[in-house]
Amino acid sequence: MKKNLILILIIVLLGILLAYNAFDNKHKQTIEKEKTSEELISKDSNLQSNNDKEIGNEINKGSESEKVSMNNIDVVIGDENFISDMDNIFVNLDNYVGKTMKVEGFVGGVIGNEFKVLRLYDMTHDDHSHEVTVGINVVYDGEIPAEDTWVEVTGVITKEAIDGKNQPVINVQRLEKKFTHGQKKVYN
Repeated sequence: MKKNLILILIIVLLGILLAYNAFDNKHKQTIEKEKTSEELISKDSNLQSNNDKEIGNEINKGSESEKVSMNNIDVVIGDENFISDMDNIFVNLDNYVGKTMKVEGFVGGVIGNEFKVLRLYDMTHDDHSHEVTVGINVVYDGEIPAEDTWVEVTGVITKEAIDGKNQPVINVQRLEKKFTHGQKKVYN
């Protein structure tokens, strides 16, 4: 009886060791894949940055003196904390009016010289969620890219009454089409 019990314990321990070893190998492979992906993305970003300079894919409004200096940007909204940062601007709008802002997203809601810089977000309810667009209104006097084009806009935040509520609007000073971009869907 003891021999059978010891044999069963040895088999169970061997099974646990094999499972752990398989998990550890899978984990190492995942880490290597992530490192390789990050290296490829970094190389692609560097190549894209050089291509952007060579191709000159910027669409700018105004003279050289009107273009935004990248050192004078007060607010940058990126992939991380997109929702909370954008919400902060809407809630505390008076604190942001007159500041220079840079944000990336896809073009949507084009009407005349106005459009929105958007991201996707899953708005959750009790037992389900809806994919919605979130972003900011912009005004641009140049050539507006097609809907769903990924852009980076830089401009001055103003306040405008839209549907009876004061909302932020970026008066665009610089607009750039981006061929590589951030997350289309944001989570926070």
